[in-house]
This record gives sequence, structure tokens and C-alpha cells, in this order.
Amino acid sequence: MSIIEFRAINPATGEVDGDLYDVAPLRDAFERFASGVTLKFIDEDGTKQSEYPYGRRVEVQYNTDAEGGGTWQTLGAFLTLEPSTTTNDGFPMVEVDGVGYTHLLTRDNPVTDYTDTAKSAILEDLITTFTPVRWDSAKVELVDDSAIDASIRGETPAEIISQIVSQSANEEWFVDRSLTFVVRPQDVESAPAVADTQIIDHDLPEKGARSINKMTIYYGANEDQAWVEEDREAQKELQEELDAPRPVEVADSDSFPEITTESEAKAKARKRLGDQSVIQTGTITTPLGFFGTAAGDVFTLSLDDAGIDSEDFRVAQHDYEWSKGTATRTIAENTGGNVDELLVSLSESLTNERLKSADPDAAVTNALRIGTLAEANLSLTVQTKTYGDAFLLAPDDDLSAFETHVLALVQDAALRVRIGAGGRALFDEVFAWPRIADRMLTALDAVPAPSSPLATAAR
Repeated sequence: MSIIEFRAINPATGEVDGDLYDVAPLRDAFERFASGVTLKFIDEDGTKQSEYPYGRRVEVQYNTDAEGGGTWQTLGAFLTLEPSTTTNDGFPMVEVDGVGYTHLLTRDNPVTDYTDTAKSAILEDLITTFTPVRWDSAKVELVDDSAIDASIRGETPAEIISQIVSQSANEEWFVDRSLTFVVRPQDVESAPAVADTQIIDHDLPEKGARSINKMTIYYGANEDQAWVEEDREAQKELQEELDAPRPVEVADSDSFPEITTESEAKAKARKRLGDQSVIQTGTITTPLGFFGTAAGDVFTLSLDDAGIDSEDFRVAQHDYEWSKGTATRTIAENTGGNVDELLVSLSESLTNERLKSADPDAAVTNALRIGTLAEANLSLTVQTKTYGDAFLLAPDDDLSAFETHVLALVQDAALRVRIGAGGRALFDEVFAWPRIADRMLTALDAVPAPSSPLATAAR
């Protein structure tokens, strides 16, 4: 049996680092800001930290038959973060974390306006003016490249790109190994099947054990309104079960143009949520391999003790660990609902690091998590808890709900107008100074007048 080997290489020089000790893990994730790597190097002479400064490019390659002269292939390309020192059995080591090149699109907050400008022209200006990423028009495939107006007020390029492609065909976008910006239509690839005999461990419950916990009902003649009903308790239980970084949404949606009122949509969403449609999620661990299977791919799985017989699943993320000799795949059943949104929820987001200069090899600074924003459902106009038309309220400590509310306002002009008008009315009615003064005077009038000092003394 061939031994799988890994190596770290400097793509700028082609130099291979012979001190690589372990890759644990290398993560390929469907959520574009969750891919990353942890590299461990032997550091006998104490120079390794200086060799991996903040923002250096590094590629990780693998070879399934290194001893037999097999071909080295790139598994991932990353920008390094701050290295740290450690030891392993007394040997000095340096540990280096890396993030994907797409993080280069979070490094600035432009303020600019575009009028009657093609989407591709806006993207080109954003990429060439505000990021260190290269532009090649041949790598930008927009289904709808119509002209739009855009007013940008401090969003990151990544957030703006997400908004623009959502107005086309919601294409996938990223920065490739040549540091070039890529937009292309989403395409789900088929990967090799996985059978019982290839699985060494799994965390998949029996079929039926996990249910839909978020239901979106689109309604109205143009299906331009939506009601979202969520089971927060179920999402948090699934978070604990999967050891995920945030509550895990298992989402489904449906359209009912015949529904015309919010109350009808709410009732329908609650009923559908109560129907308990099922999407299985979990992990499978195999021997190190399956390098040709990418996050987002669909594959056929057979696993007897989970009641799965040749059923299709999609990959949320892959975790490759060299020293353990394993590849762990986080997966979701490829049936019903918005599986893409579920894959994002299952991907463990790394801290989104911003690069601080236009140099591709520059240092990284500042943290901002936008992974969920980049993939969220942009059609959302009504959330689970809406207090009148004055504001949208997210539960305490629920960052995902807060992000969804913010994105809904960013993307829906009608919602902004409605919430803005409602907020103004609420302010005028409750918080304007004349109203505060009226309430204060009313309260003071209700207080009994104090007795005079002489009367008090006489008593």
C-alpha cells in the first residue's frame, strides 16, 4: 500500500520546506471563509518563525505514491497568520495557521457610487482599486451582467460582491491559486461513492433522528414576501450534538403565491415546521484520501447501522489530518430544502482575518466574521420576531439572527423604507422630547403636593 505524503511549498519560489512535521488539519469547506490549515514544523535552529511571517503564501501538496515517483498535487493554498512556538516530545516546533486567499477580499471598506454601471464593471473596479487581488475578465462569468446603480458606504468588497452576484444568478466566487478573482456559475459535481467498508468511524444518527428546524414561506402574488419560522431550541441542540460553532440550521422553504397575508404565511410555516421533514447531517471518517472530492460535491453513501442505503449526500467540509491518517467529512443529506444554506451552517467558520495592505504577501490584521452574510438567503423580508414595523429584534447572543436581520435590511429597499418609517413613528410617539416631557409632567402631576415645613414642624 502506498504511503500518502504531504509537503509545504512556497509558490513564489517553488522551494519545498523539508521541516514539515504534520498537517492537522487542512480544511476544505463549502463556506468560503472556513477553509484553512494548521501546519507544524520542526524548528531545531529556531528560525522557523521568521520564515513564516504574517501574510506569507504557502501551498500544501499531497502525493499518494511519493516513494514510487507519484505526482505531487496541490490540495490548498493559504495565507499564513501569526506563527507560534510549541514542543512535541521535547522537540521544538512552530505551528502556523493559514486562511484561504479569499480573505484578501475583506481588507478595505470602500465608499463610492456607481450609476447605470454593468455588474462586471463594478466588480472590476472593486477588485483593482480596493484589493490586492488580480483581475482577469476571462475568469468572470456573470449570467446577468446588466447595469445597476450601487451606493457603497463602508461594506467590505466581499460583502459587496455577494450582493452583486445575488442580483445575477448567485454564482460562486473566490480567489484562485494565482491570486485572481473568479466568478462562475455554481455547479454541483459528483464524487465517488462511499461504502461501509471504507468508513472507520461516523457520527450519523439513524434516519429520522434530525428534523427541519427552520422553515421559510414565500408568499404574495410575486412571492416577494417571506415569513421565517425557526425552532431555536432544536438548532442549539444540534449545535451541541455536532460541536458546531453556532446553532445549526436545517432549513426548508416553499412558495405559496395564493397566500396574501402575514398571518396566513405564519400559520403555514408553523404547520410545515411541525411536519418534521428530515434531513440527515453528521460526519464520516475514512482513511486519508478522497482528495478529488471537494466541498459542495454530492456522493452516494451506504451505511447499514445508520439505515442509509445508497443515498445521496453533499459535503459541507473535509478535514484532512496527516499524522492520524484520516479524512473526516461533514455531510448533509441531498434532499429537500435549501441544502446550500445547511452546508454553510455546518462549515466551521474560522476568524475572518483582513489583510492590511495591497501586497499579496502582506500582514494580516483585524477580525470580521462575514461567512454567514455571504451565503444568507437574500430574499428574506420578514423574520421570526418583528415588533410592528419599527425594528427587527434578534434574541440575546444570537449572532446568526442579527446578521440575517442586517442582511435583510441591506438587500430589501422596501423593508428599509417600512422599518425606517415605523421607527420614525415609534420615535415620534415615544421618544421625542415633547412626548418625554408630557410623560414627565403627567407623572409629576400624580405626585401629592408636599406639606409645608411649618405644618410638618407643628406635627
